[in-house]
Amino acid sequence: MHIAIADAAIACFEAKYRFRFWRPYTAIRRASEDGNPQTVADTAWLPLLWTPPDDPHPTFLIPPIPEYPSAAATIASAAAEVLATLLGDHQRFEATSPFLPGVTRHFSSVTQAAEEAGMSRVYGGIHFRRAVRDGAILGKGVGRDAARRLPRVRR
Repeated sequence: MHIAIADAAIACFEAKYRFRFWRPYTAIRRASEDGNPQTVADTAWLPLLWTPPDDPHPTFLIPPIPEYPSAAATIASAAAEVLATLLGDHQRFEATSPFLPGVTRHFSSVTQAAEEAGMSRVYGGIHFRRAVRDGAILGKGVGRDAARRLPRVRR
């Protein structure tokens, strides 16, 4: 799984710097510069997870790298594909986070968790849906390729 994650990250970042697409923060605030008369800039728009720059404990950072494709979706999908191949994709599990005290997420599959990981970036305002969708496709392909190369274990 770790090899799939590493390969997915390499593929993702190669694509990021090939396409160099702007993030929602920039695209929405500077839409008047995109050459499309159908879009209107909203210079006051802020991502859901925005933390003011003067906050002494920032909780959000707009990554200083190109938007497309989503690294979170690519990497999570690669890992999920390997795990689903080895263990099946109907493993129920729970996850907690120190960033959300008292919150427990429940998942019915590793694929569901990977999809949520990717979409969290859309909800947070740092990715467009296309970046998540295409990142997931890229990650699944890398994960399938890695899983095919694993030795088969007899149960």
